[in-house]
Amino acid sequence: MALSSGEQRARPRCDMEDFEAVAAELSQRISAGTFFPEGRLPTERDLAVEFKVPRSGVRKALAAIEREGLIARSVGRGTFLSRSLRHYELLCTRF
Repeated sequence: MALSSGEQRARPRCDMEDFEAVAAELSQRISAGTFFPEGRLPTERDLAVEFKVPRSGVRKALAAIEREGLIARSVGRGTFLSRSLRHYELLCTRF
């Protein structure tokens, strides 16, 4: 269906609560070792589908946990556990 010149496509909104809930869940999964040993998180698109929120909400959540130092993001490569966290997990699993 084509939109007339004055119409705009409805875009899903990301409420503050949405991205905070996603950030909390991802932080919990990281702490629980869900993404270990590969250290790579799912794509923004996959997370958006899983949590049923817009990608902008996932982006905000990832930015929040990146500021906490839990993850590192690389354009074109993906989102990974931060090196210091992976190093700590490796040490913990050896004993």
